[in-house]
Amino acid sequence: MTELQTVEQQYDQEYRRMMEEGEVRTMEVGGVTLQIPEGVWPPYVTGQQLAEEVMPTYADVIQGGTVVDMGTGSGLLAVKAGLMGARRVVAADLNRRAVATARHNWRLNDLDPYTLDEVETDGFNNVPDEYRNGVDFIITNPPVQPFLRSNGDVDRSNDAYAWNEADAGGRAVLDEILMKGPDYLKTGGKIVTTTTTRHGHGTTQRMLDEMRDSGMISDWQAIVDETHELAPFYDQYIPIWQQLQEQDGDTRIWQDEEGTWYHSFIILELTK
Repeated sequence: MTELQTVEQQYDQEYRRMMEEGEVRTMEVGGVTLQIPEGVWPPYVTGQQLAEEVMPTYADVIQGGTVVDMGTGSGLLAVKAGLMGARRVVAADLNRRAVATARHNWRLNDLDPYTLDEVETDGFNNVPDEYRNGVDFIITNPPVQPFLRSNGDVDRSNDAYAWNEADAGGRAVLDEILMKGPDYLKTGGKIVTTTTTRHGHGTTQRMLDEMRDSGMISDWQAIVDETHELAPFYDQYIPIWQQLQEQDGDTRIWQDEEGTWYHSFIILELTK
């Protein structure tokens, strides 16, 4: 038995253990069937929008190409890429439960297990070097929350929401994707990532302009820019976002006259 087969068996065992320990949620999103155990971030509106509306517009890039889903969670975007005809898909996540779930959902959708590479990794650290300069498309819906429910521990127990916390400012995963993702792209390859003013969008724009000016990427654009009401769950983070925007002047959230909180939801496209 090869080392790869041993690791894959461990992921299968992990998923079976999760199914036995807690409730498993079944969802249908964009033609993808998902079974999601506790402790794994499920796809909400932003991930669903990527799968249902955005990825189909990149069919010519995805079909026959190599795709990386960074921060795969349930595996939604990885599986969607497989169903769209990607030649090779990398499902990467720091959460071991998520990697095991992505593997399960890949097979649940009758995809060839030999075309999926499951990678347990902090950012791109454990993504095999064979993918450098060889990826056609990186798709990601990165965490956005600052630390509150966790302190960055790899073991975040069964709290799926804690996996949506990135660092003290909420930017760690987004910055990793922007700064290191281009190293894995072919010339002309693309990164599509969600972001939000909650990340600090002024900082993001300056980073992207510097990357373009230095030649790291050839160009970037916002392909979606929408105002969204802040869901009630995120009320607990409001004091942190207020403190962050007081420190750097980069507006994260704002209120209307009725006291409702809003943020801007943005989808970026980067081209190498």
